[in-house]
Amino acid sequence: MRNQDKRRERITVIKGYLRVDFPDDDGLIELLYDAAVQILSELLPSYNARSPTPRQTLLEMAVIRDLYENREMYARSRERMRAGISSLLLQEQYGGG
Repeated sequence: MRNQDKRRERITVIKGYLRVDFPDDDGLIELLYDAAVQILSELLPSYNARSPTPRQTLLEMAVIRDLYENREMYARSRERMRAGISSLLLQEQYGGG
């Protein structure tokens, strides 16, 4: 499967997770996916966007959902990520299982 096909498939899965069934936000969702990949790449040395672990996939989805659902709040102020996302990130950083 080509990288572009994998990306489209990934965006479709993300849209399902977000319960978005319209194309209006496709560009935004792609941007949020790219941002989540960048965030996780910077925070987690073991993160590989092409083959994330199940927990890393869950982190991707959680980061994207948080950014998507709270995009207006983030536009107004720089809030910290929710405790659940922070906990998952810490577990991943320190190899907790």
